[in-house]
Amino acid sequence: MPEQPPVRRPKLAHVAMAAGVSLGTASDALRGKGRMSDEVRSRVIAAAESMGYRPNANARILALGHSQIVALVAHGPDSTAAPRVYWPKLQAAFTERLLEQGMVACTMTLDDLNKLDGLPFDLIVHAGPNAAADLPPEIRSHYRVLDLDLTGGTPFARRLHAEFDATCRAALDHLIVSGSSRPGLVFAGSIGKEFLQPYRSWCDERELPPIAIDAGAPDAADELARCLRSGADGLLSVMTDTNWLDRILTEGNRTDPEAFPVVVFGAPPEGDPGGRRFRMLQPDGRDLGLQLADVAVAFLRGESLPLLTPQFLLDGQPFP
Repeated sequence: MPEQPPVRRPKLAHVAMAAGVSLGTASDALRGKGRMSDEVRSRVIAAAESMGYRPNANARILALGHSQIVALVAHGPDSTAAPRVYWPKLQAAFTERLLEQGMVACTMTLDDLNKLDGLPFDLIVHAGPNAAADLPPEIRSHYRVLDLDLTGGTPFARRLHAEFDATCRAALDHLIVSGSSRPGLVFAGSIGKEFLQPYRSWCDERELPPIAIDAGAPDAADELARCLRSGADGLLSVMTDTNWLDRILTEGNRTDPEAFPVVVFGAPPEGDPGGRRFRMLQPDGRDLGLQLADVAVAFLRGESLPLLTPQFLLDGQPFP
């Protein structure tokens, strides 16, 4: 028996051709957007249904514009090297809050979102260090998107930046209280770089020479080893590979947390999941998930958006 050819899933272009409209008009019609006659919109939806472009229910949902499905994309492309241990609690809280409002949550990575085809999201909440630049334009053209980032000029970005600045300073103050007189900064990735300016300002105010090391640089290990020999007696580590950091500190004989305090913003090393070697600084995942859900609900209802005020935990306790 001859092998049957694979069934090709109909694309938006097929729907547009069948309905006799442009690709943009077909997209707008299925999402309930754009200015067109009821006859054109109905013709596009009918073509999509007849071709199986989407299940009938999804086509009608998109035409009406209220699927009540919200996607939360909270991992940037550089997040794989530093797993966010607060993510499961954030997911649970985000989902619970939306369920209370009769909505459905889909939480995912950016890679997951790129693999999806045709899910009828009412809204994509995209949270990342540089959210506006990370999301592909083809996704933005098909969905409503709310960007929450650290680097833009929006009220959200300014507020988040201020919160991160305050947390960085509080962590450095904690290192001083813990016995460090000259703490350094080791950072990696987009979030890590956001701690660089407040660290330098903090050092200037105390007339301390800054010790800042980019863990992504080729000579980062040698540079950190030199800093340890030249007087650094504590570290704030932001989004670095803590297994790499732990190895260098061990080689430099900096294993006593009382003599060499380390605060880590990121994931603990594999050999110290309980954070005994380092003090672990993390956002409060549950609190942040609830706040993100409240922002999404307000956006969909056309209400004023509440600004995010992320809370942080040090070894599981509120900080500062």
